[in-house]
Amino acid sequence: SGVSKTWYCLGSCSTSYNYEYSAANPPVLSTSGTYTIQYFSKDITGNWEAVKTFSPIRIDSIAPTGTFTIAGGATTTPTATVPLTLSANDTGGSGMAKMNITGCTNLTAPIAYATSQSCILPSGGGSKTVSVIFYDAAGNASPAYSKSIILQAALPVGSIVINNGADG
Repeated sequence: SGVSKTWYCLGSCSTSYNYEYSAANPPVLSTSGTYTIQYFSKDITGNWEAVKTFSPIRIDSIAPTGTFTIAGGATTTPTATVPLTLSANDTGGSGMAKMNITGCTNLTAPIAYATSQSCILPSGGGSKTVSVIFYDAAGNASPAYSKSIILQAALPVGSIVINNGADG
């Protein structure tokens, strides 16, 4: 028999269906939020199907925000392996999904979001910068957040011999 027309509305529609569906007139949900679409179709012989509801539809177009610390907020570290403490918030509602951390030799690709992560700083003393971008489940990215820490260079180890090691 085939479908003749499909109508839909956004929200709960008891008697009026605002839109006739077509490829040129699909439902448009462009603002973050939770939506309901109700729809039904009529076949070419005039039979109507029961109203169907598609809900919830969640749209998240809001980027997450976040922050992090290196080694608890220290400004220097004697070791290249440091803990990162991370926190992110997704007000758009899809939830946190992953993060991309740069400046750590052990992290070369995005990883699942977590509130703590070990970071191995590049070798050699001096200032090291770590950056984090957080991603929510809808794919929205936060701005890049960056922090620096000074990796202390290894101190030389040596000894002194006085008077060729003789006593007295």
